[in-house]
Amino acid sequence: MFSPLLRVSSALAILGVLILWGPVSAQMGPTRSFPGCYDVVMGPWNGGPPIHADSIYYAPPSRLILDSNPPPYPRSEAERLIRVAPNALPSIHEITTWTTRGDTLVLGFSTGLTGFVARMPLGNGRLKGKAFTFTDVEPSPHHDADFELLKVDCGTPPHPSMEDQRFLFRSLELLDGTRLGLAEEMAYDPAWRRKEGKVSAWIDHHPTRRFPTAEEIRVSPNRQGQIALFVIRLNPQTPFDDLVAELERELGSPVSRELTTRSGLEMELVHWGNRMTSLGLSRARRVGEEWTVGVTLADRRLRR
Repeated sequence: MFSPLLRVSSALAILGVLILWGPVSAQMGPTRSFPGCYDVVMGPWNGGPPIHADSIYYAPPSRLILDSNPPPYPRSEAERLIRVAPNALPSIHEITTWTTRGDTLVLGFSTGLTGFVARMPLGNGRLKGKAFTFTDVEPSPHHDADFELLKVDCGTPPHPSMEDQRFLFRSLELLDGTRLGLAEEMAYDPAWRRKEGKVSAWIDHHPTRRFPTAEEIRVSPNRQGQIALFVIRLNPQTPFDDLVAELERELGSPVSRELTTRSGLEMELVHWGNRMTSLGLSRARRVGEEWTVGVTLADRRLRR
């Protein structure tokens, strides 16, 4: 969906989309009959600097639906909506549309600042072509990758699916029974602390069932009012290694664990993640001082 961000701050990104997508004009033909479910087959990105293989900003859904309905704010009468198929791995992109331009099927995926456009020539019996990246950075690095859509029965299970992801919990349950979940609508409690002009809220002295030593929880929504981020400050005396071991028993081995010392500051970060969710457990201190210990739980699609 389009968001208020697409006004000034993303002007360059929109320009990149227009360049790759092609100009919007009355010459754009009527939308062809493509609605249905498609698995996405995508090759590695070519070009520089390299794009990490797990970058969510350039990853499409594992299965998508070319909808026959227009998007909320179409750029032309021929533009239609792309939806993520049920139980498929989603993408981070808020703006997902498709159309035909001449003899080419064009798909666009954008966060408002970053994304890619796929262009597939028609008439050769396969929906296969190239995808091209864009960002709001100038000069914008350019990458391309092979891109193909395979028509599938919408009733068959997608692969990979949501169940294929490494499991990560997405909610916090306070000891008083209150439950807060990522991507859920933010409803402010009068007892929560607010800062003037801030949409985030702070919950003081409310332990959670997973983090009983929590002293403060920051809850931050995105522009659409969905909870995008929890930042939990734990008691400095929290046994860090014991907490890591407890999470490993529940979630498996972390994706990474790093200990660094820079400018007299010691930092350790343990990270678990998948395409939707990021969980980071961290501690930091000036050499010889007391550790500060924290947890960050975020929906990677909703954060900017």
